Amino acid sequence: MGLLCVLTFLATITTGQNVFDNAWLIFWYEAIFVSGFLIYRGSQGRFGNLFPVKSVGFWLLALWFMSITLSLMMSPYALMTEWFAVQRYLQTLFHLVFFLCVLIFFKRYKGSASPVFFSLALSVAVLALLFVDAWFAMPEPLTEESKEWFRRPPYNAHIRITGFLVAAAAAALQPVFCRKSNPAVSTCYYVVGLAVWGLMFWTGGRGAIISAYAACVAIALVLLIRKQPWKHYLIALGIFTIGGILISELFEVFYWNGIFQAAERTMAAGGDPYKMTTGRVTFCGWVVESLNLNHAWLFGLGSQGYCYMPNRTFAFQPHNLIFQFLAEWGIVGTVLFLCMIGYGCFMGFRQTVFQSMEKLSVPKLSALAVIVSLGVHSLVDGIFYHAQPSLHLAIAFAVWMATTTNKLSGRD
Repeated sequence: MGLLCVLTFLATITTGQNVFDNAWLIFWYEAIFVSGFLIYRGSQGRFGNLFPVKSVGFWLLALWFMSITLSLMMSPYALMTEWFAVQRYLQTLFHLVFFLCVLIFFKRYKGSASPVFFSLALSVAVLALLFVDAWFAMPEPLTEESKEWFRRPPYNAHIRITGFLVAAAAAALQPVFCRKSNPAVSTCYYVVGLAVWGLMFWTGGRGAIISAYAACVAIALVLLIRKQPWKHYLIALGIFTIGGILISELFEVFYWNGIFQAAERTMAAGGDPYKMTTGRVTFCGWVVESLNLNHAWLFGLGSQGYCYMPNRTFAFQPHNLIFQFLAEWGIVGTVLFLCMIGYGCFMGFRQTVFQSMEKLSVPKLSALAVIVSLGVHSLVDGIFYHAQPSLHLAIAFAVWMATTTNKLSGRD
């Protein structure tokens, strides 16, 4: 668990301003965990039954693997010979290997999974401090720096990518307040939470803000379904909302900072889909055009196929999970992957919400919050394209699906 917490923490504050370098960094972080996990399993003589071949999820995964391999081999752009595409294919597969290893780990883990989600929140709180430090370290920070901080903020390739991590951290921390805890622990959580929510509002991303609140609504619905107390949860959400907005306005320096600027951009769009989505409709249109032109609807264009489309003039991915999957894997790979996601969500809901008679597990709720937050955000951005949110989704799904007898809950 300690290694997983450290890697989760480092995934936020050790990345840089190159998306593809970040993907390899996360790959090596995942490789460290997978290697450590397999070495430990081997030392215990437990290599058998690593993969449950009788599981529906296993066969969905096997079919999906064959499908995306065919997509790469049959690419109309001959991407099988392009290392840029092949490395994307390998990294995608390794995210799934990492997920399987984390899932098996949590199925046998007897402690609480909360530390891994707190590591995510703590890393984002530290990131907020690093943003402030980077600002005051600049000699003339207001000189032509607005676009630079938007396109290349500290420790990431774009402010919206920072928004992915911040929204996931905000959502993951919120279930902690479903229960009473030690005052000192509560104070620590509130301090971290205010830093995280403040940074989220400061980034000014509508997708991040909406996805975080969507996750909070999902948790509230689960509490209502299970008839669990929710007063402290709503109080904490109110404190973080008001406190986060105040903090973001206190440090507001750019035209894109804060929730009020986000609201202004939305109102200025006047209902125009192109302006509302800042061009994302066009990105998706390019995918449809290329799939039609190459008769590639069945198996797509291959890994990184979007980057090779001749009609593309901007962006490395279409900022939508469906069109991202269609571009790379076509209808077959897209349907299979969505089925895997649906299967994972169903398994977690069945055991955590509908079958369990015990108190709701706080880490399970945090996992659900991350899944909902990043899932909603993936409708308008490249959650499944970038490495950091892919790592967090793998961990969240593993915790959410792990079939334990409330071993992941504790009092947290």
